[in-house]
Amino acid sequence: MTSEKIIADRILGKTDDKTADRQLTCNIAASTKMVCSCGSILDQESVEILQQEVEDKWRCVSVLCGFCKPSRESSIADAAKTIGKPFRWLNWKGSVGING
Repeated sequence: MTSEKIIADRILGKTDDKTADRQLTCNIAASTKMVCSCGSILDQESVEILQQEVEDKWRCVSVLCGFCKPSRESSIADAAKTIGKPFRWLNWKGSVGING
């Protein structure tokens, strides 16, 4: 789905703000990074985005493929505990908070 289609669906009321924001974030992240550090091609519907809350806004920390995400989860949970700030995984279908 293109950015234009996502925006059009939001304007026409076919989707809500959270869904449109999440899908645009995935679209932009996959288009910007394009390749995971393991060599996998990143696609907007399969990209995994690590975000950290900074000053009440979610900021992108890392963009990975679904295969690399599990290998990073425990170290990210440790970092969340040490830093004391919320992290979350964001993907096309939703977001999941990371508790440290």
